[in-house]
Amino acid sequence: SNLSMWDTGTDGSFSGTYAMKLATRAKAGSIALAIKRLTFRQLGPIRLEAYFTFKPEASELVLSETDVRAIGVLFDLQHPDQHAHPERVMPHIRYLNAQDGKQVATWQYKAERETLHAIGGSGKTQSHFHLAPEGWRELAGGRQLLCYNEIATKQNWHYWRLDFDLATMSFQRLQCNDRLFDLAEAVPMRMSAMANLW
Repeated sequence: SNLSMWDTGTDGSFSGTYAMKLATRAKAGSIALAIKRLTFRQLGPIRLEAYFTFKPEASELVLSETDVRAIGVLFDLQHPDQHAHPERVMPHIRYLNAQDGKQVATWQYKAERETLHAIGGSGKTQSHFHLAPEGWRELAGGRQLLCYNEIATKQNWHYWRLDFDLATMSFQRLQCNDRLFDLAEAVPMRMSAMANLW
């Protein structure tokens, strides 16, 4: 996407000629998800770093600053097959922008998983709705107001970084713009390793 819009034609990407755009339906509770599945070479620290922006698709000249509920990232990890006590670990971090039309503006993590359900009829595969709106916990000191432009069709880009340690399967650091957040009490969602994921 080049972040095209009806007002200026295009807002363009932060850098280069392309910006990944996740579009949801204009309906409360809609979710868009981009997935990239990677394996790892060694158990050690990893970093996900990006510039992001968010706002509803502008169809009229109104601010709409509470129309986007949340934006976030998750990892879906599993210990290697030779690990003594293999687990599936799913670190989730999100920025809860608004809920029920009211601004919240806080960073959250999710520690408990939803109920597992068998899918596919083979008995080999289970799933759970880990993006459910329930069960999120606020990071200590996690409130942060992000820049939101007064013009409905302009984007504001934010720097974002998440550090995670694969050896300990633990959060290390979260940064958004100039703010560093303490992740000492944030724990990722954990469950028994799933045999069909190796």
